[in-house]
Amino acid sequence: MRRLLAVLMLLPLLLLAGCGKEEEQTQQALDFRTRLLEAGGCAFDADVQVSYGETAARFSMRCAYSAPDGITMTLTAPETLSGMTARVDSSGAKLVFDGAEIGFSTLAGGRLAPMAAPWVLADCWANGYIAWSGMEGDLLRVTYRIGYGTDELPAFYCRTSGFKLDYNCPDEATVAKIMKTKWDIGLKGGAIVGNPVPEQYAMDPVEMNKVIDRAVEMAKEQGIHGKATTPFLLAHIVEMTGGHSLDTNIQLAFNNARAASKIAKAYAEL
Repeated sequence: MRRLLAVLMLLPLLLLAGCGKEEEQTQQALDFRTRLLEAGGCAFDADVQVSYGETAARFSMRCAYSAPDGITMTLTAPETLSGMTARVDSSGAKLVFDGAEIGFSTLAGGRLAPMAAPWVLADCWANGYIAWSGMEGDLLRVTYRIGYGTDELPAFYCRTSGFKLDYNCPDEATVAKIMKTKWDIGLKGGAIVGNPVPEQYAMDPVEMNKVIDRAVEMAKEQGIHGKATTPFLLAHIVEMTGGHSLDTNIQLAFNNARAASKIAKAYAEL
């Protein structure tokens, strides 16, 4: 079964000079997104390395991304496949070779298909929720978030926040495969998985925003700051919701434990 190993060598696009401060690095990622969307797209070269058990293959592509229409890729290596093109967008993917068109899945056995990798990356550039960024030499590395059974970043007490996630993983097996692929190719760090509270315990986002805003105002009025802020806010939110927020918080912790154990089990079975 194919496994995406080393993802993309982004020749012109990630060479963003920057300083060492995280907020400035995050701003660089946002500035790049602004330039990308204003231009309507970009062209870049990508190298994708794939593992086939004991052997590996490497594909080089010339990519043309158009936001929000999708991406067209032309293989330049290996020589036997040179000239083959692929088109990937939110509606599907097609290979074109010698005048013939063949549809293909962007997920192969639950893993990302090599020809779909540049589209995933470009879509994150344009639409992804930026979780972290940092400099690695002259390159700016940006981490995007994925959802587990949700298309939005879950809020603390609610299932939605209004912030769209990059991808919605339908099950724990997909999350586990993404994590394994990341660590197999030598990338450091963990993975941020947005796991919403079960629907029957979720609170109304409009009402909760009002409660949270009021609690924040009270903290400012009373001069609460630093490490005292979190316990102050939680206590007053519990008080203003009649204890319902505490019940939701407990159920969220239970749900996170369930999700984590399922993902760990799926990972161990890979």
